[in-house]
Amino acid sequence: MLTGQDIAAPLLALLPAAAYVCAAPTGTILLYNDVAATLWGRMPSLDAGIRYCGALRLLDADGRLIPPDETPMARLVRGEPTVARLAAIVERPDGSQVPVTITVSPLTAPDGRQMGAIGILHTAGD
Repeated sequence: MLTGQDIAAPLLALLPAAAYVCAAPTGTILLYNDVAATLWGRMPSLDAGIRYCGALRLLDADGRLIPPDETPMARLVRGEPTVARLAAIVERPDGSQVPVTITVSPLTAPDGRQMGAIGILHTAGD
């Protein structure tokens, strides 16, 4: 029998943009595609309990740190109001920075309960 992960992982792999899925309400990263790993500059272990985003650091468009628990993904999985699109900067472990636009959308069960969220990070080349 197929599970949601059996279907979701190949679908994420097909996307041309960086994409990842987090559980609600914890924000634990469940899946991400290779494009996300390349953008983040690392491959976070799914067993490490990393939450909200796989980037080493996320900065706002002015270069100020966005605390992990204040990212659009964190707010969405906690059921709080958030922005639909956010201009931000991904900081990689090597110190390089990549400007992105972040979009997050809820993933809901048939009964309307929020199960998690998907995040898409668009770069200028997307």
